[in-house]
Amino acid sequence: MDFTKFRENPKQYISNLAQVTDQTPDLGIKDQLDNVFNSNPELINTIPIVSTMGHLNMTMPGTLVRLRCVLIKNAYSEFIFHRVHHEGRFYTAIISEEAPENCQLPDMQSMVARNVYLFSSVPSFSDWMITEMTPEHEPANPNLNIEEVQKVNTRLMFEEAFQTQVKMLHAISEKPGIVYDVIGFLSEPEPLRVNPLGFDIPEDDFYSTIPVFVGLTSCEVKSLYMPVLNSPEPSLPEIRAQLLNILAAVFEPVQAEILLLWMLGSVKARTPEIIRGLFSLNFFGATPEIANTLTHLFKFLFTSSMSIPMNCNTLNTMPLNPSVENNEFHSTPFSVPLDTRLIIDETGLDVGQFNEIGVHNINILKKIIDEQTVDYLFEKAYYNINVSYPVLVLSKCKSLLETQVCFPIGNVKSANLSLDPTLLILIRKYLENVKNLDYVMSDEDSNFVQEAITSILKADKEIHPIELHILMIINTLNCISLGAPAITKEIWDHSVMIFNALRQHKRQ
Repeated sequence: MDFTKFRENPKQYISNLAQVTDQTPDLGIKDQLDNVFNSNPELINTIPIVSTMGHLNMTMPGTLVRLRCVLIKNAYSEFIFHRVHHEGRFYTAIISEEAPENCQLPDMQSMVARNVYLFSSVPSFSDWMITEMTPEHEPANPNLNIEEVQKVNTRLMFEEAFQTQVKMLHAISEKPGIVYDVIGFLSEPEPLRVNPLGFDIPEDDFYSTIPVFVGLTSCEVKSLYMPVLNSPEPSLPEIRAQLLNILAAVFEPVQAEILLLWMLGSVKARTPEIIRGLFSLNFFGATPEIANTLTHLFKFLFTSSMSIPMNCNTLNTMPLNPSVENNEFHSTPFSVPLDTRLIIDETGLDVGQFNEIGVHNINILKKIIDEQTVDYLFEKAYYNINVSYPVLVLSKCKSLLETQVCFPIGNVKSANLSLDPTLLILIRKYLENVKNLDYVMSDEDSNFVQEAITSILKADKEIHPIELHILMIINTLNCISLGAPAITKEIWDHSVMIFNALRQHKRQ
């Protein structure tokens, strides 16, 4: 494959390819691209990323780009002729190339099925993450000054979500919330037609306002932030210690430890009874100013975070269920990538009553906390989708939402730190990638933990099994945060120290 020619004009390249091959379903273009990227992975970074409304508006149809968006659903399938011959030339619908009206169509058996997926951009991406993905690539601001950050106007163009129909001749996972890089190009607007599922949609003379993207190959984005540094990187325990120092500059020591472990949570496994890998957290004693501080702190450190104001006005008027109707997506705060950190801001909760929508939204929040699931409304039918959204509830007093861990937020200081740019990169990389690690307990570790828990139960027979589950989550996250292959007495004692602080507060 001549990748340079393909990148310059992908539609012309595919049109030329149609003259020399009839390989189904896509003339072999996906295999060619995958082979090129496997042989030279750096080439994929030469393709501009489109992830925001601003990027989309600046993209000309037919230009090769990398669409970085979150999957919503598989909308439907359509059937196309991948090659039609007329007067010595082959035409292909892969690039929306229309054959002359008087040409003779081939046998219907030569048609191929094309999947049409609904994707959405990610408004929860942090501004620094957007900057990292732009071709201009501005240097990251290493200064953590919450007061200054709050004065900066959010770039509304980049915050606004867009949706697009992505047409691909290959299949991908249909689980909502997965972020993909889809390599292809924007197509010219297409008239809407009756699709195979039989939905009532406008006639041919109505052109959709939803952009159409032709996807030639794709890959799931396992990590949103994986920079490569020239110098050797510090160990995970060293980076963890640096992150803890940053948190300790804002929070009291125990709160900083609890928050660090919460930051690294991610669903690892689930049964009908328990979710393994994360815990929900309620910091009470917070004020609206503190909630604002944490929101900006998270946007400074995480690739993706979402703040949801929990008050009567918001919850009574804004349905939280992501929904798709007539293949059009209605975005909500939960149309975000898996492992996005959710902040539920209860500090603005006012006097009033929740209406039917508000009560429904409260139940949605409870379901995320208790089950890590979200009900998507697809064409008037609800589908229960497993998610992974670590939840932090900030409230003035104990939250209306029951969380696994409830603890006073303590004294919160205004952060004004000047971070070394390399350290900032390391911490962001650590937070984005360590959560993907897992700790599997060995037989030796199992025996150690069993003996340790037996000792705890002998000393305090009032401990509930749910509390022991929290202790095990804390210990697992401690192991993950350090990259530890096995439990040591030091790690276990540290986990028990945090656990005892939680229990001591609960008894007060």
